Amino acid sequence: HTIANLKITGNNDYVGLFGYTSNANILNIHIISGSVSGKDYVGSVCGSSSITHCSNASSVSGENYVGGICGSGSATACYNTGSVSGSDNYVGGICGTGSVTACYNTGSVSGKDYVGGVCGSGSYIGASITACYNTGSVSGSYCVGGVCGFPYSYSNPYVSYYISITACYNTGSVSGGGSYNSSASGVIYAYSSSTTTIITACYWKDVADDNADYGVGSSSNTGTSIFSITAWPTIATHTQWGTGDGSGDGKYWKSLGGWNGGNPVYPKLFFED
Repeated sequence: HTIANLKITGNNDYVGLFGYTSNANILNIHIISGSVSGKDYVGSVCGSSSITHCSNASSVSGENYVGGICGSGSATACYNTGSVSGSDNYVGGICGTGSVTACYNTGSVSGKDYVGGVCGSGSYIGASITACYNTGSVSGSYCVGGVCGFPYSYSNPYVSYYISITACYNTGSVSGGGSYNSSASGVIYAYSSSTTTIITACYWKDVADDNADYGVGSSSNTGTSIFSITAWPTIATHTQWGTGDGSGDGKYWKSLGGWNGGNPVYPKLFFED
């Protein structure tokens, strides 16, 4: 099902084609043009929900918890190509905050704090970002990451409410303007290297003129690698880099590409052409 010229405007919370669903899964909705704007919990498909096999090409804007697909919730096998912007916090190409599997973003993403190419922030204990990638530009002020901006549950960021980020990559430019040593990162921004145990087999492209100097926060690159002839994802690096049809864990990728003599062909997900 495709929807063209979707237009939603206002200053309400829970804004999208569907505003909010509980115990439901939205399937196979593709928004091919339009614009969606609201206040908090704003997404093209839904403000807050569980979403599978959906896509968005409309522009999405709001204040907090803004995502190309959903403002908060979970997304599987979805993609966003439209621009996403938030005037405040928790902004992501797919979800503002939530759990994301086998999704990608190519649209530009901008916000203030906790901004990510795929997800702005993890929302709860046990949430994960698995087999996802971003190629769009990501910009913000503080806690800006190519894949995820902030790995903690916001309810108590100094307790071990970690999420896991596995087999993801970023090739988009990342920029931040915070006062810390580094406010932007190639994969995920984190306060310290103590969070690196949640990050496994992730990769990023070192983009000239951005300020993503490290894969993780301002002090450590553990858990991530810069793409190179000697650093490329394989199923041997982690099972979540396995190829298949998306039917099960570790079967998310169509092709892992390769370094190609310095002209990289980057991995693609199972549902891509």
